[in-house]
Amino acid sequence: MALGSVLRPNAAVATSNVVGWGSDWSGESQVPGGAYTAVAGGYARSLAIRTDGTLAAWGAGGPPPNGTFTSIAVGYAHFLGIRTNGTIITWGDTWPAPSGTFTAVAAGTSHSLGIRTDGTLAAWGSNYYGQCNVPGGTFSAVAAGGAHSLGIRADGTLAAWGSNGSGQCNVPSGTFTAVAAGAYSSLALRSDGTLSAWGWNAQGQCDVPSGTFSAVAAGQLYSLAVRTDGTLVAWGDNRFGQCDVPGGAYSAIAAGHYHGLAIVVPEPSCLAALGLALAGFGAAGFVQRRRR
Repeated sequence: MALGSVLRPNAAVATSNVVGWGSDWSGESQVPGGAYTAVAGGYARSLAIRTDGTLAAWGAGGPPPNGTFTSIAVGYAHFLGIRTNGTIITWGDTWPAPSGTFTAVAAGTSHSLGIRTDGTLAAWGSNYYGQCNVPGGTFSAVAAGGAHSLGIRADGTLAAWGSNGSGQCNVPSGTFTAVAAGAYSSLALRSDGTLSAWGWNAQGQCDVPSGTFSAVAAGQLYSLAVRTDGTLVAWGDNRFGQCDVPGGAYSAIAAGHYHGLAIVVPEPSCLAALGLALAGFGAAGFVQRRRR
């Protein structure tokens, strides 16, 4: 599609459990067929983990590396992945990752963050605004924005560092379970399921809706969340249809700069069929063991 083209909701390949919508300049919303367990989006590029742990990538950027992975992130022009052995691999326009083993990664415009297996943080890449000056302590979740970083400490409180020109590092008090970072704004899911947002709000990206939620994501100038009933809601900049979310129920989301991705919750009939299949497999396995 030509630069500036827009892909409206429900345009995912029928054989995929992921939907994409919003900008489609480089095919970043054209989800390939397959079943996925995690998704991530950046500027005109998307990345996902297949159910077998291998990676799929579409949109701008080259093919992903081989191997199996447990966590992924996409920045403006770089990719991160945690291999099943806990090490980080980076590709695209990026700096080498630190050594060690990790459980989670996040990618900002030009910096990256990782949570080590001991809960401490590592950061690398651009540090013009101190976005890589990580605080001490242990963390359970992390997010990287345009030039700022967010982390949830082990006690559920928030920490923020880096650029604060729009107040995006002025974190609220309370306890939180998930965080997301936009270009100049921040978003966090409280332990009671409600949302808090702060920072630059020129496009309404901090005008959070009421209700309770289970997941959050932040794009360049918009925000995205999954309600506790699985439905999607989005607010903020919608120039490329990135807030025109599809209907249905979803379990996980990702926000690229101007496009969104979401993993579909299977229909109850599909879950029931899967349960019967697994039950049959278990019974067959039991009989087989008895025959030995």
